Amino acid sequence: MPRIEPWLPALSEKFGLNQVVALNGPTPRMEAVAHQRESQVLLLLPWSNPKETGHHSAKLFEYLAAARPILAVGGSPGVITETLETADAGVHAISKAQVREFLLTAYANYKTKGYVPYSGKTQAVEEYGHPNMARRFAQVLDSAVAGTKPRKSAPTTTSIC
Repeated sequence: MPRIEPWLPALSEKFGLNQVVALNGPTPRMEAVAHQRESQVLLLLPWSNPKETGHHSAKLFEYLAAARPILAVGGSPGVITETLETADAGVHAISKAQVREFLLTAYANYKTKGYVPYSGKTQAVEEYGHPNMARRFAQVLDSAVAGTKPRKSAPTTTSIC
């Protein structure tokens, strides 16, 4: 039997969701990534912890690599909002009206086209890929060792994964 967080079944039952929620336990990483790339919309659930201000969620980078529309719901506007806007990879919905608008548009697209289109800007998304992030990190380390300010790196065209 796969490990399922003990609070999940009770919460599902409390809200009367047992008929529509399936608890399957952990999914192997490569299988999860494949599901992300096949999905119509990816749901990101950020939180509002003042200690986390300015931090990117690792899940955001995973979702950017999937090249599917992202709907972030909850939390406060910040780096997730900015990243999604810069990359045109999705929406960080702060209000119920924003969630509703996004979902109605996505559903209308799905009904008419058979899929939800992705409009992410490839070059902006690639800035968050492993090769570019590693390059930036190396520049910061080199600058720290040399006692200079890191230079801004030029965008490259490498894969995000």
